[in-house]
Amino acid sequence: KQKINLNQLISSEGQEVSNENDTTTFYLFSDGYQDQFGGERGKKYRPAQLRETLIRISNETMERQSELLNEEFENWQGEFEQVDDVCVIGVRF
Repeated sequence: KQKINLNQLISSEGQEVSNENDTTTFYLFSDGYQDQFGGERGKKYRPAQLRETLIRISNETMERQSELLNEEFENWQGEFEQVDDVCVIGVRF
């Protein structure tokens, strides 16, 4: 586990984000989201892309974050078949 601020990225399968509201949100995720093929070039979503998305949406309510992650995944996936199970868990303190 590493605590990070919004300008840092880590390379593990967990992410902790402190935001301007002085709250901390911790994310755990499977590799299914970042391994999904899609986009204009049919490439994988990439771990860095998922981290950037989590940081970008971290100030939203947890319910809204869920909606945004689902929308992002569906938009990225497009017509490609889902390749793996997807699990993203966020906990806010």
